[in-house]
Amino acid sequence: MAKLYELTSNYKNLLELAEEEEISKEILMTAMEQVEGDISEKIENIIKLIRNLEGNVKIYKDEEKFFSSKRKATERNIDSLKKYVEETLNDSHLKELNTKLFNCKFVKSKPIIEITDEELIPYNYIQVEKKIDKNNIYNAIKLGEEVPGAMLKENIKLRIK
Repeated sequence: MAKLYELTSNYKNLLELAEEEEISKEILMTAMEQVEGDISEKIENIIKLIRNLEGNVKIYKDEEKFFSSKRKATERNIDSLKKYVEETLNDSHLKELNTKLFNCKFVKSKPIIEITDEELIPYNYIQVEKKIDKNNIYNAIKLGEEVPGAMLKENIKLRIK
């Protein structure tokens, strides 16, 4: 991975540790506490570490998008190829075909449900998802309304510039 900042060997070790998939928060905190230096230098180097990790996260997200797109395209191609085999067998009036490597045949599987008109489905067969509208609650409380079961909570976050 390309590094945004130069890090000393102690912080390079921390960076490697922070990128471990199964590292516990306690181990990471202990490792950070063991790094020597005054608080200003230590915080500066940890922020460099954060910036490097944020850069890596961006790279990972970009790769996820790329591979997700590739996966979906490949799945569509697989479906198209399967459909082609199915149509070819049907056009040839074949229910089964054995080759040197593969055997393919049409088999009955579990029936699937096809909804022809959603409006006609009885209510007891419909699942309604319960979702809390936090935006609406926020706006109501800001306007002075009381919403049972909800309150505004002070939210303080660290900003690094």
